Amino acid sequence: FLADKSETAIIRHLLGHRIPGAPALLDSAIINCIDCESWEVSIAGRFLTEVGLVTFDSRDLQGLSSPGAYAENIFKQAYFYHCRLTKNAHMQNLRYCRGDPERNRFGCTRFVSEQELSQVLNSAFSWPIDVHKPKLGFCPVIFLGHAIHNDLRMLHESVDLSNEAMENVVATIDTQHLARAAGLDQQISLLNLVTCHEFAFRDAHTACNDAAYTLFCGIMTALARELAPLNNGSPNTAQDVVDTMEAYSKVNSRPTFGRRDYCTKCNSLAHQRRYCRVRVECSKC
Repeated sequence: FLADKSETAIIRHLLGHRIPGAPALLDSAIINCIDCESWEVSIAGRFLTEVGLVTFDSRDLQGLSSPGAYAENIFKQAYFYHCRLTKNAHMQNLRYCRGDPERNRFGCTRFVSEQELSQVLNSAFSWPIDVHKPKLGFCPVIFLGHAIHNDLRMLHESVDLSNEAMENVVATIDTQHLARAAGLDQQISLLNLVTCHEFAFRDAHTACNDAAYTLFCGIMTALARELAPLNNGSPNTAQDVVDTMEAYSKVNSRPTFGRRDYCTKCNSLAHQRRYCRVRVECSKC
């Protein structure tokens, strides 16, 4: 059904602006917005270091009377997860794609093994339509990203995603395509897209930050016409809403997987690098 539908039409359908004749199954769709970061300086290839996952169930939007100014009410239905791959967590980009994973702004960071990361992502793509009626199968999934081919490549190279889980993906949406349909640049950067929506692109190249900004921009772009009067009548700015979401997501998105504490300096499981007082000497240096 979605094969001949535009990406803008698909995401608008999930946000309450229905496509005529859409199957009822699409009313149970999940949006998974993902960003991946990797260590960019190795001649041996890229090493996946982080995955940011922002996800929400479109059924949770059905009770909303309004998206809210700058889509705040929609954003509050999302859950934000920042996964750092423990074995590669010490690898930080200081030159290319410079970022600091310890400056995550959304949700809570968890250190995970490769197996745990696979379990988290396979679960995210395998949401039961009804946990009490397993025969109904799984929710259709919309995969959202910015320049999404890069993230898909990193996931397939580094994460053991099951074929069964990925078969639930019924559409991919790229915010570059949404922006182009809205009359913006052909291959707009996430920085420029964020700037168009008038909020700050803070602590970029940290996976969950970029995933959050991608979701915000995707929804703001798709609902620009409907949001305009709400935005104009609001005392808040887009930046106010993003700031609110930073705090809200840390309380509302509590992961049950992974490990909160891991030191990328001394490998301790009792503290994080910022609190490390251990003297470490590197034989290679």
